[in-house]
Amino acid sequence: MTEEQFYQANVDVSLQAKKIVGTVGLCKSYRFDRSAWIKRLCVHEGYRRKGIASCLLNVAVQFAIDAGYSCANIVASEYTEEGRELCLKKGFELKQMYHKSILGSYIS
Repeated sequence: MTEEQFYQANVDVSLQAKKIVGTVGLCKSYRFDRSAWIKRLCVHEGYRRKGIASCLLNVAVQFAIDAGYSCANIVASEYTEEGRELCLKKGFELKQMYHKSILGSYIS
């Protein structure tokens, strides 16, 4: 449910505990003209498998379309199998996978 849909539904949540359970970011690509990067798609472990990541990804893609981007790329960790599968189901293609060394040769 988007924020707009939430407000239109007029649901009273004043007595409910509120917390952020998922996040997604979108930024302009400086390498490619009219292209965006979708980053930081993450859902709290206790709230996974409920369609939250799918909804966040849909909103990010729609925002990119509305903002006039012609392409959206997603940055995803190779260690999250479920996240990679979701991206593939949503029509993203696995184009390139690369590794960046973080702490010398110990962690990459």
